[in-house]
Amino acid sequence: MLASHACLAASGGVFALLMASGAAAQLLPDGDFYLTVRSGVSFPGNQKSTGAVKLIEDFDSGWHIGGAVGFAFKPAPYGRWRVELETTRYNDDVNAIFIDGENVPFMGGSKINTIMANLYLDFTRISSVVTPFVGAGLGGVQVYPELHYPPVALYDMDIAFGFQLIGGVSIALSQHWSLDADVRYLNVPDTELERTLPGEVQILKSDYDTVAVVGGVRFTF
Repeated sequence: MLASHACLAASGGVFALLMASGAAAQLLPDGDFYLTVRSGVSFPGNQKSTGAVKLIEDFDSGWHIGGAVGFAFKPAPYGRWRVELETTRYNDDVNAIFIDGENVPFMGGSKINTIMANLYLDFTRISSVVTPFVGAGLGGVQVYPELHYPPVALYDMDIAFGFQLIGGVSIALSQHWSLDADVRYLNVPDTELERTLPGEVQILKSDYDTVAVVGGVRFTF
């Protein structure tokens, strides 16, 4: 369901970018460094934690912001490879919390910070300005919940391994500027978070995943 909503939203964003690009001047140069800034909407799945209790966080949609520095290699017959170092921030709103199946009142939200090494493949252009691409990334993810449901607090942060899958299009506006629109799936399979009770600390093992619809601006040097 989340993926289908994300794809529909991405389709609308891509159409808007195509209209805006109009008659762009030239294609982006190949074999150069670039900088990218991105922002979008995220659709996290329910986060499930297990330990002494079963904790489920029911998320609402959140927002996503990030930036990257990358390098585009010389093109090959099948397309062009790019490598990228990216940092992102996800801010997720929580609708409800369930502890052992019981809905409990709470305050707070959840933050996710990532540092990813991404690899992209730009396919052969489908027009003079439009380039589809796919990508994947690996890196560290900081999961930082700020949830309080008295007398309990979940405040610990953990850094865990995560990966992401990416697909989208790039639209050239000029020799150095382009617009990107993509859908990305981030998964963090294993984190450990602290849940404090009066006189004791419990460890909860948790997972996290989200789908984000993202637009960006890229400047190639």
